[in-house]
Amino acid sequence: MVRKAVVGTVSGTSISFGSAVTFDSGRAEYISIVYDSTNERVVIGYINNSIQNQARAIVGTVNGTSINFGSVTDFTNNNASDDCVAKYISGVHNSTDNKIVFAFQETSENDRGRAIVATVDPSDNSISFGDRVTFETGITFPIQAVYDSNVNRIVIVYGDSSDSQRGKAIVGTISGTDISFGGEQTFETGNTYHIGAAFDSENNKVVIAYKDAGDNSYGKVKIGSPSTNSISYGTEVIFSTQNTNDSNVIYDPIAKKVVILFRDNSDSNTGKYQVGTVVGTGITFEYQQNNDNLPAFNAATGGGYLPHGVFASTENVIPFIFRNQSNNYYQEASVFRNARVATNLTSTNFLGFSDA
Repeated sequence: MVRKAVVGTVSGTSISFGSAVTFDSGRAEYISIVYDSTNERVVIGYINNSIQNQARAIVGTVNGTSINFGSVTDFTNNNASDDCVAKYISGVHNSTDNKIVFAFQETSENDRGRAIVATVDPSDNSISFGDRVTFETGITFPIQAVYDSNVNRIVIVYGDSSDSQRGKAIVGTISGTDISFGGEQTFETGNTYHIGAAFDSENNKVVIAYKDAGDNSYGKVKIGSPSTNSISYGTEVIFSTQNTNDSNVIYDPIAKKVVILFRDNSDSNTGKYQVGTVVGTGITFEYQQNNDNLPAFNAATGGGYLPHGVFASTENVIPFIFRNQSNNYYQEASVFRNARVATNLTSTNFLGFSDA
């Protein structure tokens, strides 16, 4: 099963797509897409099931409604004597140092949490890697990497399965093609899954959303305050009392709000969302979280699998994709626009459409 990429064009609250382009002829999973704003390139990190789950990356240039790719490079710089077998890849771009960082679980190293620094060469769309570095010696999943532009640090948020699946975060510093880490800091002592995170540039905070399987599988948020080598947290806040899966957090710098997309396992796996505003080390939400009536981005049964979105600055909207079980698990897309003046969203503030 080949893997392909497609370019979406946002116009207002609509999105259209060009033709799909193959980036790997094998079966790719754990795909993480990063935009390199310095070099204006798209970087895709993933594992290839066809070659024993080797971690790889490829660089693409968007040209109109299409994309052109360079050559695939393994995380080992194509060193045949070295293996990087991985899962749960999460990538992020550090715009100050102009580096890509991938965090991942390296299954060939006892499922440890590892990170690697990558450098993009825009002249030929190539990518090269530094050495892999351990940030967690325990079994590490899930994983979400975030760039904090305020302190110029990479924050990796993850679950530590070797420590009762506690939720933790750690701060990394890039130096050339290397990355070093401070000490891990626990944000949740219960079983922590389905982690999403984003950096709020207005308040210089990391917003962490997750499922607390130790507390009725509620969806919760912790606000993290990173420093140069550590991170502290505010008090947890529930954003959904439903069984909350597949959390994805996107920061809207125009509305100065975060949007949390998730799959509601208590409501036939429909796609839901919550909108919040960071206040100090806490967060307030626009929808009542203590009921099952949070708004849906897709109310179809099984319509909310694996939502992932980005902020599109040209239109000031959030386009996102998701898998719809009710439509043969096809990937579909919608566009979300936050209210700019009103303090509460209504159903008319959510506009978009889906495309198989």
